[in-house]
Formats: sequence, structure tokens, C-alpha cells
Amino acid sequence: MATRGATSRDDWVRVPTSPEHGREQVAAVAGGSDRHDPVDVVKVVQDRGDPARRALEPMAPAVLTAVADEAHRHGVPVVAHWGTPADLAELLEAGVDHLQHLEPRGPLDGWPSGVLETMVARGITLAPTLAVTEPLFDDDTARTIRRRVLDVHEAGGTLLAGSDTGMPGVAPGRGLLREIELLAACGLTAREALRTATTAPAAALDLEDAGVLSPGAVADLVAVRGDPLTEVGALRRVGLVLCRGVVVGGRGHRTSRERRTGFGHTAHEGA
Repeated sequence: MATRGATSRDDWVRVPTSPEHGREQVAAVAGGSDRHDPVDVVKVVQDRGDPARRALEPMAPAVLTAVADEAHRHGVPVVAHWGTPADLAELLEAGVDHLQHLEPRGPLDGWPSGVLETMVARGITLAPTLAVTEPLFDDDTARTIRRRVLDVHEAGGTLLAGSDTGMPGVAPGRGLLREIELLAACGLTAREALRTATTAPAAALDLEDAGVLSPGAVADLVAVRGDPLTEVGALRRVGLVLCRGVVVGGRGHRTSRERRTGFGHTAHEGA
């Protein structure tokens, strides 16, 4: 709902102009009456931008609250893009469920009073998307951002591995692996970092058959060389990839086309 450069006339994004309009838009996508099946999540963009470079116009708090309330009325969680502490305060007041990104415009000098307690009490998750911002920060800024991530973890908050794949320099697969490594570099153990990409997102999405190794769970598995519970780097040494129990990649595996033609190597090797 709303994003930079969007207008209320665009059909690729929703730009609510009033609380009532916001409710109508959410009901259309969450209720499945907007030419599509019901959405799984509603994502809002609440970002004032950077006044020194480019200021943006966030949604009015009343509109934001209406959007979140209507989404929850349909049983749909709300994911939020944010930039500044003011954006964050409005999102928490509106009742969002998940936060994405962590930039210097945010709590570089420390989390505002009460924010971490609110996040923990309400189970609000944070996906800091460190992989996409890593090339942009100097060493001091990177260390501070990592400290803020660790603050969330130490407070008992839930971190999720989200790479923001599609952004420049963040490739599918490799971006996620880098995000897990960066979360470990924040001070999480290898086991804790691995959870941010497995059990934690499954729980956040209320998926009981994903993110775990157990009877009846979806058999989407990656076998690696080494122990990723003690060394996250082992995740890059892929031995075998299964999708719903079927081998689709790994060292020595060839696709059906490669078996027919005799050309190519597995696209998953080293992913």
C-alpha cells in the first residue's frame, strides 16, 4: 500500500487517500474480490525519506491504522517498510506485524525507549535486509547497524533472514546465504542465524509444515558438507537440493534437459 512514485491512479500498487479508501482497498485484495485470490500479506510503505536528499510523504496515521485493522479483520498480517524512527512509531501504533529493513535513518543512536519491549511483547519480527545495504555503509555505520540488530535479539525479539532479492547486487539464493552470514556477524550463533531462515519465518507465517525436519513436513531440503549449526559457511557447500522430496540439484545432478542433451552442469551447485 503506497510506495515512492506511486499515485492513486496506478494499478500496480494501492495508494489510499482516506481511512475508508484504505479499508476498501485492503478488503478488495484480502477478500479475494480484486480479480485475484486473497493475498497472503499486506505490505505498507511508511517512509519519510531523507530530507537532505529526497523527502517522501508517508500515509496519514489514521489511514495506516485503518489499513492494518482491515487486514487483520481478514486474518492477513501486515508487513511494513520503514525508514525513520517517526515512521516506526506510527507503524507500531497502527499495529503492524512485521518490520523490514534497518537503515542509518533508523535507530542509529539506539532504539527509542519502549520500542524493543513493544516488539517483543507483540511478537513483531524484524528482517533487517543487511545483504542489500552492506555495500553502502562504511565500517563504523555497518558496526552500529549490526549492534542494533543484536539489540533486538538480546531483547528477545525475532529476527528473520530477508535478503531483498531483486535489489542491485542481491541475487536469489546467494543473497539469502549472505544475509544469514551477516546475521551471524551481528553476534548470533550459527544455530540462531540458521533459525532466522527456517523455523522463525515458518512461525511468523503460521506454517506448521515448513522450516522444520519432521514427519509430514514439506520435504524442501538442502544437504550441505559440514555442520551449519556450528559454521554458517557450510551452507555454501551444497551437496544436494530436494524440492518436495525430489532431487533437483546438487553436485553431480543434471536437469532433465541436460540428461537429454548431455550439456550443462547443475545450476544449483555452489548456490
